Order: sequence, then C-alpha cells, then structure tokens
Amino acid sequence: MTPIRWGMSHRPDVILVHGLWHQPAHFDRLTAVLRAHGIGVHVPRLHRGSLTNDTAAVQSVVDALPVPPVVLGHSYGGSVITGLDRVRHLVYVAAFVPAVGENGALLGGTGALVNDAVRRNTDGTTSIPAEHARGLLYADCTESLSAWASGLLVPQQPGHGRGVPQRVAWTNVESTYVKCVSADMRSCP
Repeated sequence: MTPIRWGMSHRPDVILVHGLWHQPAHFDRLTAVLRAHGIGVHVPRLHRGSLTNDTAAVQSVVDALPVPPVVLGHSYGGSVITGLDRVRHLVYVAAFVPAVGENGALLGGTGALVNDAVRRNTDGTTSIPAEHARGLLYADCTESLSAWASGLLVPQQPGHGRGVPQRVAWTNVESTYVKCVSADMRSCP
C-alpha cells in the first residue's frame, strides 16, 4: 500500500467517526497527534437516533470544509462514512463496510463476540459493561488505557446498526481498510 501524500497547501482535513458506545473523546490521543502535525481534525458526536441522522451530522461537517476531507470510520462509524458524499478518501478501521442494501446488524451477525456482553438497560438503551470492554474492545491496551477507554463508553439507543446507508461511497471513492487483530491471536481468517 502506498502512503497518501499531500502538499501542505492541499492537505485535507480529517474527520474521525466513532463507533457504537463510543464518543469523540475516544479519539483524543489521535486528534492530538494529527493536530501536532498541522492537520485539521473534526470529531462529530454520533448517537443521533438513526444511521440517517448520524450520517447527516457527519455530512454537515464535510459540507462545511473547503476541500473534500479524509474520513475515518471505526466499527459502526464505517456504516456512517459509507453514506457520505464529497469526500477524498475513506479509511475503515475495524469497521462495517456495507454494500447496497446491507446494514451493520446484518454484517455483524448473531455470532458477533460483542453480542453476549451487551447489557439491555431499562430505558431501552444498550451498553457494554466496563468489565467486558477490555477483552472485547481494548485487548491490546494497557490496563490504565483500557480503564480510561472503558470509562468513556456511553449507552446506545437501539436501531443504529439496522440502518442502511443511502449511498455506498466506497464504490467510487478511494478507500483503505485497516483490519485490527488482537496480538494474542495465532492466526486470522
């Protein structure tokens, strides 16, 4: 894979799109590194009630920028960025990449490891208990970093994973997929 290189005058901003149960603060460390290198970074908050609303929230950030941005989506954020228009490059990090008519719930499937850890709360939201987050979400993190990230997790309204993107941007936008594998895995499919 060839690294993406842009001149200083043409360097696009970066938009970071978090996944379910996550929030913009989960990207704080990455945001600080990118900004230290002079890159404009935007991290919109999702959980706006549906995939359509989440995509619209990110699209409004895209539309406010003078140059099409690079957009990174993590997990559910991949479904969100798939529906965007006027972007320069899509980066999927351990993310859903739905095709026409697909949704994250379909792609994750009933056998997804996270399914057994999801707590259904009395207010209709779901959450990932901190005691399960390290093994499921932060297996390669230090204990303190895992505790920090687990402490940032937020409840999730139902239905986000069932939305189908209105467009499938990766079919005509240069895209990169980053597959994350736990260090303790001996092999990967």
